[in-house]
Amino acid sequence: MKEFNSERKGLFAAFALAALFVSNFAIAQEQEIKNAVRLLNREQNTKALETITKAAQAYPDNARVLYYQGMVQAKTGDKKSAEITFQKGIEKDPKNALNIAGKGYLRMLDNNAAEAKQLFDQALTVSKSKNAEVLRAVAEGYLLSDRTTADAVANATKAKAINDTDAQTNIVLGDALMKMNPPKGGEAVSAYEKAAKLEPTDGLGFYKTGLVYFRSRNNAVAEENLVKSTTADPTFAPAYKELGELYYQTKQSSKAVTAWENYMKNIENPEKAESNYAFYLFMDKQYDKANAIFTKLLAKPEVSLTTYKYAFYAAVEAKKFDEAKSLFAKYQQKAGKDISAADWNYHGEMLQEMKQDSLAVRSFAKAYAADTSKTELLAKVGQLYFTGKKYDSAVFAYRAVIATGKKTNLSQNLYNLGRAEYVMEDYTSADSTFQKLAELQPNSTLPYLWLGRTNAQIEGEKDMKKGVAKKWFEMLIEKALITADKSKKELIEAYHYLSGYEIQVNSNMNAAEAYLDKVLAIDANDQRAKDGKKAIAEARIAQKKAAAQQQQLKNN
Repeated sequence: MKEFNSERKGLFAAFALAALFVSNFAIAQEQEIKNAVRLLNREQNTKALETITKAAQAYPDNARVLYYQGMVQAKTGDKKSAEITFQKGIEKDPKNALNIAGKGYLRMLDNNAAEAKQLFDQALTVSKSKNAEVLRAVAEGYLLSDRTTADAVANATKAKAINDTDAQTNIVLGDALMKMNPPKGGEAVSAYEKAAKLEPTDGLGFYKTGLVYFRSRNNAVAEENLVKSTTADPTFAPAYKELGELYYQTKQSSKAVTAWENYMKNIENPEKAESNYAFYLFMDKQYDKANAIFTKLLAKPEVSLTTYKYAFYAAVEAKKFDEAKSLFAKYQQKAGKDISAADWNYHGEMLQEMKQDSLAVRSFAKAYAADTSKTELLAKVGQLYFTGKKYDSAVFAYRAVIATGKKTNLSQNLYNLGRAEYVMEDYTSADSTFQKLAELQPNSTLPYLWLGRTNAQIEGEKDMKKGVAKKWFEMLIEKALITADKSKKELIEAYHYLSGYEIQVNSNMNAAEAYLDKVLAIDANDQRAKDGKKAIAEARIAQKKAAAQQQQLKNN
């Protein structure tokens, strides 16, 4: 009896050891599969392939491992090897339907939906539609076509009903729901959030949730989830990539640069991401760093049109004009007629910086021709003409800007037009222009100053008594006194005019002197006011002498 019990104990121990071995064996397989899938999701394709290949070598007869090896091969572009691997898996275990589903996945990649369906149906028949992993594999295959989204949703839903604790199943279901028309974002988010709870150290669930909110333009919640993704897994590259795009779209260029740097740190081929990195650096005004990367990109055999474009922009911003001219020539040659308004605008600004204003005018004109909604380009043309003392052309340009009816920068354009008309001595037009400016800017001193000047020219000394210029200068004083500290020059000019008016029209030296005293109260060193007071004093003396002489003549 003792021998029998001893034998039983030995058998139990052997069975327990065998069970433990099988359990550890399965756990090891599962972990290696999970590691490979995670690496693939992180855009670390080579490491994913290495990991699953080692697993397949360690467990050469395991059909499940072979399925995941085939999927990694398929998703990294090696469909030929994937076909061989799936076939090997079927031969090793015909009852394991995963590799049949894997073959269906390959047919979907080849746009052979009919044959793919036959394979998917076969996989479901073999597994009796009771294996959650097979259902998920079929759903993943159907996701490859917009026409089979309903099949993807149906199979993923069945998989989740059988096993609700598999994170990958929840991810596939979420993806299927997002492909529906219209997308079922709320349900997809629930599936992704469940995946994140099941795998808290995997960034995929949070990442997918972030994408849903980013797609719906809820940037704050999108950012929150993408950051959670990088917190859960600091090596999860796709989350950094989306954060870079989100920060770019929300004009947070510094954050975009940092996010993209983290993205590049965690992918296998950071060189492929350098063009975007250079672009983000450019947007963040880190022109030297951007130029350094553009130089590397330009040295490659194949240079994209976008690279030439932003390399040119960055060179202009860095004031490397010789380099910029060379880059624009190459860009123009490659782009042909597809040069945008922004391109010509940069070209114009470069030429303007190089003091080649006449050439800059041509570039700005081409920019406007490329996009007539950009009226500010015509305004640039007007300013260049004004600076170059081509006032008639400046007037033409500014009138063209205003004629478009665009309200953007209308006050500035009216001001510039009025000045050009004034310099051309077209005072009637200038008066009309500055009155329009006064309607737009009733509390600004600028229109009243120029209305006073313009009407002073119209009236001259002969018609000064009409008082039109006087009216505008008085209105100027009224507006300027509100901000007297900032309007000293305007006040001085107005007081001088009114002083002259009192002398010229009213012969009122007292009133004239009172205005000059106001000038000196602002600027005690104003020579014109001093000279005016001196002239008034001399005139008074002369008047007294004349009066005395007149009286003496009467007395005699």
